[in-house]
Amino acid sequence: MFTGGTTVSNGTLVLSGSLASPVTVRTNAVLTGTGLITTNNATALTVDLGGIVDPGFVGGVGTLSVTGNVSFTTGSVLRVDVSGANADLLAVSGNVTGSGPVTVSVTTTNKGPWKVMTASSIAPTFIVAAPGLVAIKKNANTELWLQAQTGTSLFVK
Repeated sequence: MFTGGTTVSNGTLVLSGSLASPVTVRTNAVLTGTGLITTNNATALTVDLGGIVDPGFVGGVGTLSVTGNVSFTTGSVLRVDVSGANADLLAVSGNVTGSGPVTVSVTTTNKGPWKVMTASSIAPTFIVAAPGLVAIKKNANTELWLQAQTGTSLFVK
């Protein structure tokens, strides 16, 4: 029985079943799929600088589930695929922590809104690498949504 951690150092790990191991996604590596990460460790998923988590499958919409906490490092990426009113979802049973900001990568001309993450609490700051979209935490910071940016920010000295 495998009891160690799983590290994605290069390439892509496609998770379509269940993995009972903490997962670390390193720089330039991708974790994708519709599976379940479950572990007894407090942190079930760690995403390093330049590491990418892409719920669903690359280019397709789906849900990646995590039992436990998720930790995003500054410069890590949550890649979201969108199809009409549907979007990828990272469903976390624990807390989402991190030093942020975390980049949300999405390619769409639509303006949402789409729920892209659920958790007990979501702490990091998320920036969206798509013009006209923003990441908004809702429902007491338990959901992360992508939606059209509204209004204009003015800085007054």
